[in-house]
Amino acid sequence: MINENKIYSVSDATTLIKSVLEMNIPPIWVEGELSSWKRATSGHLYFNLKDSSSLLPTVMWKQSALSLLFKPEDGMKVRALGKITVYEKSGKYQMIASQLQPLGIGDLYQEFERLKKRLSEEGLFDEDRKKEIPRYPFRIGVVTSAKGAVIADIINVLNRRAPHVKVILESARVQGEGAAEEIVSAIEKFNSSGEVDLLIVGRGGGSIEDLWAFNEEAVARAIAASELPIISAVGHETDFSISDFVADLRAPTPSAAAELAAPRYDDLLENISSLERTISDLISDQLRDFERILDEYDTEYGWEQFNKMLKEEEKKISSLIEVMKLNEDHLLNIFELKANSMRKMLDSLNPLSVLERGYSIVSLERNDTIIRNANQISENDAIKVKLHVGNLTATVREVSNEF
Repeated sequence: MINENKIYSVSDATTLIKSVLEMNIPPIWVEGELSSWKRATSGHLYFNLKDSSSLLPTVMWKQSALSLLFKPEDGMKVRALGKITVYEKSGKYQMIASQLQPLGIGDLYQEFERLKKRLSEEGLFDEDRKKEIPRYPFRIGVVTSAKGAVIADIINVLNRRAPHVKVILESARVQGEGAAEEIVSAIEKFNSSGEVDLLIVGRGGGSIEDLWAFNEEAVARAIAASELPIISAVGHETDFSISDFVADLRAPTPSAAAELAAPRYDDLLENISSLERTISDLISDQLRDFERILDEYDTEYGWEQFNKMLKEEEKKISSLIEVMKLNEDHLLNIFELKANSMRKMLDSLNPLSVLERGYSIVSLERNDTIIRNANQISENDAIKVKLHVGNLTATVREVSNEF
């Protein structure tokens, strides 16, 4: 009950009016003509619904707007489902729309929403079931009409960005009777052949009737069952189809699908060059470390530690090679050549390998000083000689500086 004796503030009165409207008017369908339509940067839609004598301000929040299957335009006859409320700041009533349909195709929208809800409940739209798009595809299959502009756009984009990628077309009708069956057949054929790494399935823009093949349940289930990752590219950016929700990735347009499918060739070359520079720097750093360590290891204990360290570094190099394995055979060959070169260099630096070739390490017996120059020793000095196998103890009989 409204208290007739109470004095209401403007805000209280507006809130009261709003609550009365919202409690007494359930969500309703309203038909009218769109006017003053605009999309805010937030993604919300603002427009008026009008007829010959009245106007109803309407807002559609971004989440609801994302489900639109057409592009609203001023002058378009539409049907909107929404709830009447009051915008308290201005004190004006308005409708919050949750659905918007062009007049004349309401049955298609209802069918779309029913199938979307059922497939969503089955889990076909879940992110955790979607496959990862390959980072470096070499063969891309395209399911679309051979007569349309879509295949030409995709080929043009890929020729410009990634000329090394091969495009294979499986032509299918993309609208009208039999289109859904041909799309399903093309998807299944690509999966059976195993000749591509990725599929793009789509067509250019059109009316909801033109795009309807991509709202068919058979197409949705074929996409969901595909072992190949699929990018859906149906219509324009504002067009949404069931295929978009089921596919592993949705592209706003077919040209955008081609850009998402393969990285630029120049970027690949730069990545390879960057990897080569990184490997070269790592090898140089390792060699500098080995040279420093060689100067520090003079005792027998040091040689043993050095040998252990050498084996650990070989393990790291092997791990590095495994990490660097990419799909490109030529890049793998580069890594293997660099690794082999480094192993040879390490072997040549290994003092034990030098001993194996017949050399020895001579040190003074009294203080283990390594003898590098004849000036370090005198006649009758006791010396130790480390061989590849075993050690000797001797006395110097003669000292000569001649080479």
